[in-house]
Formats: sequence, C-alpha cells, structure tokens
Amino acid sequence: MNEQYLWDRRGEPDHEVVELEQLLAPMRMTERRPDFAQITRLSPGQNRFARWKRWAVPMAVATSAIIASALWITFRPHFQPGVWEAESATGTPELAGKAFTGGRIEAGAWLSTDGTSSIHLRTTIGEMEIQPGSQLSLAESRAHRQRFVMRYGSIHARISAPPGLFVVDTPSARAVDLGCEYTLRVEHDGSGELTVSAGWVQLQHSWMQSLVPAGNAAKISPDGTLTPPYFQDATPEFKEAVTKLSLDSQLDPETRGSVMETILREVRKRDAFTLLNLFTRTNTEERVKIFDQLNQFVPAPPGITRETARNWQVSSMDAWWPVVEKAVGLSEIKKGKKTLRDLD
Repeated sequence: MNEQYLWDRRGEPDHEVVELEQLLAPMRMTERRPDFAQITRLSPGQNRFARWKRWAVPMAVATSAIIASALWITFRPHFQPGVWEAESATGTPELAGKAFTGGRIEAGAWLSTDGTSSIHLRTTIGEMEIQPGSQLSLAESRAHRQRFVMRYGSIHARISAPPGLFVVDTPSARAVDLGCEYTLRVEHDGSGELTVSAGWVQLQHSWMQSLVPAGNAAKISPDGTLTPPYFQDATPEFKEAVTKLSLDSQLDPETRGSVMETILREVRKRDAFTLLNLFTRTNTEERVKIFDQLNQFVPAPPGITRETARNWQVSSMDAWWPVVEKAVGLSEIKKGKKTLRDLD
C-alpha cells in the first residue's frame, strides 16, 4: 500500500484505494474546511489560531471509519435523514429571534436558549438536547451531512449514523460523530470540553485532531489547540497536568518538567491511551520518558524502541495503537462488545 498517498495524496495510489475513494464519493464533503473565525463569538479578540500539521489519529482508526462508511453505503443505499424537529421545549427559547416552542428547525436560523430554557430535537438519525444558555444553527441538512454551527452553550447528542454524517462546528474546533453519545460545552471565548459516553467522537482544528472514545473527555482552547483524550475517572492531578502540558505553550522548562513528573506519577495502565497521544505534543526528552512508562504498562511491539521514541515521526507508533487499545479495553468498546462499565 502506498502510505504516502494516504497521508498527503502524493504518489500513485493503489487500485484498491482508488476503488474505495470512488465508493465513498457520494459522502464527500462539498464545503470547505470550516473557517472557525467566521463563527461569531462574544469576544472576537480571541480569534488566534495555531497552525498545526500533526496527525494524532492512528491509521488503524481512519481505516476503520472508512470501512464502516463503505459497509453502510452498501447495505443502506436509500437512507434519507429526516428533518430536525423540536419534540419538547421548556422556558422561552427563540428561533430566528421569535418565541419557539416546537416544530421544524429551518436551516440558517439561529436557535437560542436563555438560562431557564431548553429544547429537545429529534430526527431519524438521533436526538439532541440543547441546554440552557446556548446558541446554534442548523447549517446543513442533506442525506450525507447534518451539520450544526454552535456559538456557545451546551448540547447532549445521541446519534446512530455512519461516521462523519453528524457534525458540530464551534468557534475553535469541529466535532465529528463516529456513531456515539456525547456532551459538548462551548464557552463564549471559544474554549470548551467534549465528554463522550458511548462510541467515538473526532475533534479537529486545521490539521490537529483528537479522537475521543467512550469514557473519555478532551478540552479545547480558544485558539483551537486540543488536549489528547483522557479517561474521566483519571486523577484530578493527571487531568490537570495533561491539560496544562497540551494547552499552555508558555510553560518554562522547570514548570514543564514538573508537569511531566505529575503525569508520569499519576498515570494508570488505563491512561496508556492518553500517553500514546502525548507523543505528538512533547519534545525528544519527554517522549523517551513517556516511552519508558508506556512500555511498562503495554510492552511495545517489535520495532518500536526508545530510539523510535527519541526520533519520533508521524507514523512511528502506528503498530502500538491497536495493542494499547486492546490492552485498556477500547477495542472492545469500538466494536460494541463492551461498555465503559465493563472495564471496571
């Protein structure tokens, strides 16, 4: 397989890849990548964006999503998502500036809830609870794409659809549903947090990505920087240290070293998935320390050594992803054979 083509479309693709691209063509996005700066915020001065060209999602996960999409197209070719309708409402929500208590949601109109109102939306692919103090709009509604734009607030979505069909754009990141249930919270400055209770969700900003599985959460900074996923039952010290290491680019060497020590002291075997994600966010010395700790929890596959970590490149750890996912139980969650509760 021509792996270079899969990363940046350079070189000649294998004929199997060409056939798969043709099969998936009906699901191709027609819109450009979201211009996050155009999603209005209350604090426009926060529009600072980092330019990342790093991939955090292993090739195995991307392949799984492609296969799932291909199977869905094959066996459900006539699926057509229905319209979004308000099944119930509390308080005094508004649609396009007017009182709204129920009915169809029209694309392009902004839906708002104050501090005491909420709306429950439903369609054929799932449902979504718009919680108090939120503002969002249905930006796109078609057979292969249901996309909302969310300025701020909180939503809880439960979706049963092929990977990539349901999307929520925020001022700083895009949440792509991979068949799941999750809560997304966005502050007025564009920062936020995603927590996943079932399935997987992909967070992305420009070329930076964070694949968040059930039982995990990830934070979003105002400039679109993302933390790696971390289990919600990890120690507070571990979660705080991972967040600081990932989002604070101004840490001095001494503070950064202390943060790394906290991560390595508080990490559990279940947190090996987070450690593996940290390779893209750390320097050479830190990667070696992460390797040593991760290797104790889940021995590295043949060919991955301390030198591999020291000289890390984008695909250096590909073979370790499925091993770690299996060791901590995430592969069973991905297949739908276990829930987070089964891991305890």
